[in-house]
Amino acid sequence: MPRTLRSTRTSKKRFSSLRPRLGPSVNWSFIRKSVARCEESHSGLCRGSGKGVSGRPARVVDVHNNCVVNLSPHDDYVTLSYVWGQGVMTEGVATATNTSISSLQEPGSLSSSRHVLPKTIRDAMVVCRKIGFRYLWVDSLCIIQDDPEDLREQIALMCDIYSGSYLTIIAADGDHADVGLPGVLDGPMRDS
Repeated sequence: MPRTLRSTRTSKKRFSSLRPRLGPSVNWSFIRKSVARCEESHSGLCRGSGKGVSGRPARVVDVHNNCVVNLSPHDDYVTLSYVWGQGVMTEGVATATNTSISSLQEPGSLSSSRHVLPKTIRDAMVVCRKIGFRYLWVDSLCIIQDDPEDLREQIALMCDIYSGSYLTIIAADGDHADVGLPGVLDGPMRDS
């Protein structure tokens, strides 16, 4: 089962040891150390990464090159669980379609002005960079939304995609994709 990086201000439920560290500011050093501690102490018990999972995503976001890429069978990836919401994922907001997928695969395309990303996705890309992960799976960018075959195949694999990820970032605040992750880009940053 993958670890969960959950962002919430209101829930008192315990989802992971990382949850209390998100809020007005993020302690990136604590999160990196927690991930390393999990890897060192019990990686065999809860190791995601899809090595033993039958389905892996076809595509992921490369957060270093800011583009969508095909995922190799040996690469770890992080998943994002968030709410699209009403009216946020509209024309002008980057989503994978038959028309847009080739431009989304160009290095730098997700950091250019031609592809607008909701704040939650931008913040999740920052989280991945800060804690040392290169690949992020986001449904709107990694499933071709107007391709019935890709939709059917990738949606059928979603349980495996989430359970095979190294960890899942859960955006629990807000009711749309432009809310963001508290403390990532809108608050003070801490390295210690």
